[in-house]
Amino acid sequence: MNSMKSTFSRKSTSTRPRAAKFWPAVGFATLAGMRSMSAPAFLSHFLSRQPESGLAGSPLRLVQKPFAARLLKLAAAGEMVADKLPNTPDRIALPVMTGRLLSGALVGAAWYKSRHGSALGGGLLGAAVAFASTIVSYALRTGISEKSGVPIALVGVGEDALVLAGGKALIAARLPASGTRCSVDAASPRYSSDSGLGFMRCSNMAPMLWARALASAALGPEKSSSTLAVNSASHRRKCSPLMGSGKCLAMGRPL
Repeated sequence: MNSMKSTFSRKSTSTRPRAAKFWPAVGFATLAGMRSMSAPAFLSHFLSRQPESGLAGSPLRLVQKPFAARLLKLAAAGEMVADKLPNTPDRIALPVMTGRLLSGALVGAAWYKSRHGSALGGGLLGAAVAFASTIVSYALRTGISEKSGVPIALVGVGEDALVLAGGKALIAARLPASGTRCSVDAASPRYSSDSGLGFMRCSNMAPMLWARALASAALGPEKSSSTLAVNSASHRRKCSPLMGSGKCLAMGRPL
């Protein structure tokens, strides 16, 4: 019975990193098929505030630079305006479609690489999802306009709102759940989370947690706590007694 539980636990743990790469990449690539610049803008916004070591040494690391995030936001705003102009070509036209495929490939590759995965695999996934999203979103937009009589530009405004809401939800889902606790063992440095949603952020906190655990071992058992409580609602990080009375270490910046 114990062996079965252990096997299930290992399988459950191993599927988490795969899910952490796959579904967010699908989400960002779906946005790329709807608005080619919004997807990289949202991803860059997130990564510029939550830098990932997986992008170190890769050309894709530029995505997490603050200046890139600002430029992509401007491009995304410009695209939403241009989308409503009467002379703007359909998204299924070859040049426009190519741009959306490249956007999907970019966000897929950058996300996978940031999670220490294959940039090529992420890029191929992102391009495929962006292609499907482009076709489906075009059919929905034109179909709604034709059947309801609503101007296609006005339907596009609704699509903009959907893209913005979807991007915000994707970013929010990457933050740890309120009350998530990340812990590390000083004797055998490992990190864990008491909630699946906080698992990814726990992995990024691991180096700091390890340092605190080692300091805890040196200070003695009375200060052996090396648990970090994360309150994502206010984006404040509360530190253990190890950091000293009344002190708190900030782990990142609010979005």
